[in-house]
Amino acid sequence: MPKSGEAHPDKGVADDREKDAASTGHLVDWWERFANSAPNLSKEQVTMAGAGVLALGMTAKFGPKAGKAAMNSLESLAKVELPAFASVKPLAEASAGENIPGLVKVASDSWLARIYESSKSSVVRVHSGDGQALGSGFFVDSENRLLATSYHVVAGLEHNKQVIRLFGGRSYEASVVAIDQGADLAVLKIAGNPAFRFDALKLGNPLQAESKRAAAIGYPMHAELPVISPGSLNYLAYTGQSRIGFTMKTYRGNSGGPIVSRDGSVLAVLTNGIEAGSHSAPMTTGYNVEHLRTLVNLARHREIKDGVLSIDTEILAQGRKMISSEDLRALQKAPDTMADLKQRLAVKVLKQEVD
Repeated sequence: MPKSGEAHPDKGVADDREKDAASTGHLVDWWERFANSAPNLSKEQVTMAGAGVLALGMTAKFGPKAGKAAMNSLESLAKVELPAFASVKPLAEASAGENIPGLVKVASDSWLARIYESSKSSVVRVHSGDGQALGSGFFVDSENRLLATSYHVVAGLEHNKQVIRLFGGRSYEASVVAIDQGADLAVLKIAGNPAFRFDALKLGNPLQAESKRAAAIGYPMHAELPVISPGSLNYLAYTGQSRIGFTMKTYRGNSGGPIVSRDGSVLAVLTNGIEAGSHSAPMTTGYNVEHLRTLVNLARHREIKDGVLSIDTEILAQGRKMISSEDLRALQKAPDTMADLKQRLAVKVLKQEVD
């Protein structure tokens, strides 16, 4: 029995707890006031600043475990879920669930989250007129309603109408206006003149990429949402560095989608993904975006009624300095002049080499 006037031991513990709770409450109040008074800061900056302050307070009052718990709790607020592949491991090494796309949590200010958010409305799913899913594609010119895909996605159907389905559910009819079979590229144009503004991706330069990190975005395996597949640039090869290899996981349905760099610019158009064996990582190849740039420039002012323009961007690249503006205008208007142009370029290139 405690003597008269002596503090009760239970009361002292209760007072300490009440003080700790009040201190924690003050820290939370301070963080809320900070968030409300800093409208120019991003959500991530506010969250992380608050996380640091609260974690320090919790550590001081309750010890390191409480501080770490507070930090983890607040950091989770700065993460988002993306439809993505969980890893880029080879099939033989991957665990169940890694070979199918799922929701993957990443920091909301990470390059993957930024790329996905800025690109998802530009990447589309390409369907045949009867509704069959063919592959992926992406907008390259919003003003002229042009989008790109792989030629093999629309091969045999290039004279038919396709249906383009956007993120969010909108659908539009489109027709092929230009192809390059050798570079497995096709440019489509949205029919009519819809009021909706399409978001185009910027075409980059793989030779000037600041980082080897890259990501493919598309609709693999009939996915309802665009899926992002992280990876890295592996090699540039073949004639004129036309084809580019990447280490990343892609599947049927990704064909025709963009492979983008860390800054969101397109490096290549995905032409095929290869699920490798147990001794190497999954490989994906795409055609250098320079071929697409040439094809888009020639197709930019063509109309659907003009028919399909079939060209060889490799030949045009080789003879770029020897092609007159008159040749290019004629090529834009009459696709069948390509054979004559190729023959004349071959003669010029041969003559130049002999000289």
